[in-house]
Amino acid sequence: MEEPVHFGREVKRTDIVVLDKDNPTSPYIIVEVKSPKWKDGKEQLRSYCNANGAPLAVWTNGKTISYYNRKDPNYFEAIPDIPSSAQKSSTTGIAGGLRKPP
Repeated sequence: MEEPVHFGREVKRTDIVVLDKDNPTSPYIIVEVKSPKWKDGKEQLRSYCNANGAPLAVWTNGKTISYYNRKDPNYFEAIPDIPSSAQKSSTTGIAGGLRKPP
């Protein structure tokens, strides 16, 4: 689902937001989708995560996909994949979790 991100008076929209299973009003993963020719947009993704507190970020242009864990506002660690809904945060080192589909 798309979600607004507020930067002062300016409002932008994320491409995809996955909500936290334990707190369904809090973003858990933000996904930024670009066209195949694009190679940028990762700074935009980081600013969206910092603005709404999402700990995980995914960037893709359809050919390449990158996953990040937001350790703090200034440090995003590349990770090999996002945790599944069955993984516990203690095994991934990432707070929160994915909500299981209904």
